[in-house]
Amino acid sequence: MRHGQAGNNLDKVIVSEPKEGKAKFGLTRQGIDQVKKTIRQNKFLSGNFIIYHSDFKRTTQTAKLVSKTLGIRKVYKTPLLRERFFGQLNGTATKNFILVWRNDQKDIKHGYAGGESVNDVLSRTTKLVADLEKKYQDKNILLISHGDTIEILQAAFLKVDLLKRTKLVKHIKTAELRQLKFKSVA
Repeated sequence: MRHGQAGNNLDKVIVSEPKEGKAKFGLTRQGIDQVKKTIRQNKFLSGNFIIYHSDFKRTTQTAKLVSKTLGIRKVYKTPLLRERFFGQLNGTATKNFILVWRNDQKDIKHGYAGGESVNDVLSRTTKLVADLEKKYQDKNILLISHGDTIEILQAAFLKVDLLKRTKLVKHIKTAELRQLKFKSVA
């Protein structure tokens, strides 16, 4: 699940630096409403879920709202689900995402503007998923994270060529929920 709308989404500013992300830019009123609507519309969320979330403020607030609504007492915070770090583009307009995504289509190992590569995001998120699968066999796990992070992980699950990710994996909206399932190779 992607976090609900946050102040940085409203302000159209990139917030990927951990210190700033943990302290600033929580959910807006609309973001809170989006999260509540997602929970209401997805009946499979009822029951016993284990929740892991990024340590940024917007994902922490989303996780607390989901856990409170579903009656889940414990949520787990992890830096492995953080926003993709956008380096020198942090604090700039979100229109600059396109600069990174263009480079993503050429090289999944690039670190444009000192940022984190697709490969780096994939490595940390798949490590987390593998560890959680071992720890919680046959349990439902809800990951609450950020747009690029979720889209990269989803591309890997779907076995999409990561160079084509931005064209083949639909952009995830705020408070949107997606199931991650491995796509079998025939």
